[in-house]
Amino acid sequence: MALSSYNVLVRCSISTYDGVVKDKKVSAEIKRSKGSTEDSGNFYKKLMPFWISQINQIVGKARTAHYRMTAPWDKRGRDILPNKKFFDYEATMIPLQSQFFDLVKQFEKVYDQQVLDDAIRLNSMYDIGDYKSKDKVFSRYNFNIEYEPIPDAGHIFLDVEAKDATKLQAHITDVTNEKLEFAMKGVWEKLYTPVKYMVERLSNPDAKRLHDSLVENIRDICSFLPDLNLTNDPALTMMIQEVQAKLAYYPVDDLKDNQILRDAVVKDAESIMGKMAGYM
Repeated sequence: MALSSYNVLVRCSISTYDGVVKDKKVSAEIKRSKGSTEDSGNFYKKLMPFWISQINQIVGKARTAHYRMTAPWDKRGRDILPNKKFFDYEATMIPLQSQFFDLVKQFEKVYDQQVLDDAIRLNSMYDIGDYKSKDKVFSRYNFNIEYEPIPDAGHIFLDVEAKDATKLQAHITDVTNEKLEFAMKGVWEKLYTPVKYMVERLSNPDAKRLHDSLVENIRDICSFLPDLNLTNDPALTMMIQEVQAKLAYYPVDDLKDNQILRDAVVKDAESIMGKMAGYM
């Protein structure tokens, strides 16, 4: 069955206003007070952090959800979404999109007052010149989801000679296969990344604090990655099972208190990383 029969392309484009402004005056004051050189750093202040952080939380949830359910397709921002995840994707992303625009509208209504309120919060660092017009700020906010089918060489109908149609079909097939290979590398990287992070954290003697997310992230990846096995690659299936068995079994508290266990998990993780390297 053609790849286009059970997958769709999706582009999720989100843009925001960050509200971060360099304060040249404060930067200079800090450098003078510390006896630092001009290139030692700068001070950046946050404008209207409450509303911006509220919106950014929604953006973070949306980008995480998109990452969980898609694999990279190309460098134009399009990702591949399995059809079996389409309704889950919609059920997650559409409410987040609505929340995003609701918050943006609320922020826009109080924007002028927020500019005035910042005078109290920032005190002597307040500079009305830091604030862009309402139109410029809110023109930056966007949350768009677009779907499109994957080109299928078997469904190309053009008024051209048979030999030219065959060449075109072969080209589409080659391009699709290249993008599928790119997508599967991205899927492998989704598994590789948290394993690498586990090795770095557990191998660092200065890492006194280990959070539950160290193991939970690996369990999470292993739970959704099978749906992104676009080629039904048995090697990926086996690798997910090995990661689950060896790296997601022990709770973080055991890894904190048992150095022998910790070293054993690091050894297993490094071995798994070595195996995965050949697929990326």
